Amino acid sequence: MGGPKIEYFVRTEGERPRPREREGGKVDFYNLNLIENVVAGQVLARIPPGEEAVGPEVFPMGENVYVPEDNPRVLVAAVNGHAYWKDGLLHVSPEYVIEGNVDFSTGNVVFVGKLIVKGVIRAGFSVEAEELLVEGEVEGEVRTAGDM
Repeated sequence: MGGPKIEYFVRTEGERPRPREREGGKVDFYNLNLIENVVAGQVLARIPPGEEAVGPEVFPMGENVYVPEDNPRVLVAAVNGHAYWKDGLLHVSPEYVIEGNVDFSTGNVVFVGKLIVKGVIRAGFSVEAEELLVEGEVEGEVRTAGDM
């Protein structure tokens, strides 16, 4: 029989990021939408009206998400960060790590939390984050609201 239908407002498990499309259908390889940014209080999923089962036990809850007591039909982000799936559960992490370079493999990066770049931010690419740690060189453009 299965559980209730759940509508997701973030990428679902296994869904890959998609590059931004420009007018005319051309792909923008500088903007790959790598990170699924969410903010605290944002609704990540909901059980539509008509479904009877509601509450925390219905949702695939991971870290930093919750079901409000006053609205058991929604799953909400507890922190600013990125939404991701692990072991069938939806999590939000306030930190994101790029193991390599910021280049055509990542595109430009915008993140609402702490971003760690293990490699180089290549010329022609930009990074914008609340907090940023770059272990390599910075050749491109960087903007932070907090520490760097």
